[in-house]
Amino acid sequence: MKLAITGERLARVVDVVEGELTFGSSGKNDVVLDGADVSPRHARLIKRGKRVIFADLASDHGTWVNGGKLAEPHALTPGDRIAIGHYRIEVHAEISRVLPRTPPPPPFTPRDVVETQLLAQIEARDVGSREVYADWLDDHGLQREAEFVRAQDELVQLRTSGAPRLRDERQREVSAAAAELDVRWRLAVSRPAIERCAPDFAFRCPKEWGALARTADPAVRFCSQCTKPVYYAASVAEARDRAANHECVALDLTAARGDGDLDEPYGRTCIACGFVAGTWGQPSCARCGADLPNRPMMVGAIA
Repeated sequence: MKLAITGERLARVVDVVEGELTFGSSGKNDVVLDGADVSPRHARLIKRGKRVIFADLASDHGTWVNGGKLAEPHALTPGDRIAIGHYRIEVHAEISRVLPRTPPPPPFTPRDVVETQLLAQIEARDVGSREVYADWLDDHGLQREAEFVRAQDELVQLRTSGAPRLRDERQREVSAAAAELDVRWRLAVSRPAIERCAPDFAFRCPKEWGALARTADPAVRFCSQCTKPVYYAASVAEARDRAANHECVALDLTAARGDGDLDEPYGRTCIACGFVAGTWGQPSCARCGADLPNRPMMVGAIA
């Protein structure tokens, strides 16, 4: 068993081994989770053979498992989701098969010091930084990249302008141009819409990838408003797997889209880890690799 931990500017994996792990803001813990909403000694995990128990240690803000506040020790199973402050912990049987299935590209390497500074300003969401960067790209003969940066800003405006036809037309043009650009660079400057945000969080979510805090994984960002990770998906199939498991996604601009392509119905639930497949056609679980159960079939006439 392994724990996938995400938080603001944090993404790490912890092996669950025989013995005890403590969680909290104090540096004396095995897993240090910094933040005002995390107690110095917040929670504890104990593994004894095949049994793994997770318990809150009378923390100030509480610990949440699968959406409910933890009132007594809980026996962990793959698929469980833990919340400690703004940190999210997913329990997995095998992390090597955890989504995204498409390996994330390495981070983009800026071409010089000036570009490094400009990208840092964009990340900090400095006013006018994207316009300045587009001008810099033009000055360096990178007209396609400059147009892409400007088009991203235009698309963000069109999403709230009430002009869906113009938005969709412009979206198709940008998607075609994106296919010719380095995906590593696009991850740094793209502003795709965030989709499948839960109703409880939708009013707070900035709804675009470029407004989220980066993590150690270029394909995962953190929404400080919803306190949830958001995953960059390379394809509709990958995004559907995320959506089926109540995860927020930003779909790559080159993906072929269709109306309601991330909506239900989804596929089968893995008995081993609880993961839900995005489609019915997958023979095995994308998270743990176990065979998915056959879809029930009704035989005979319906009266």
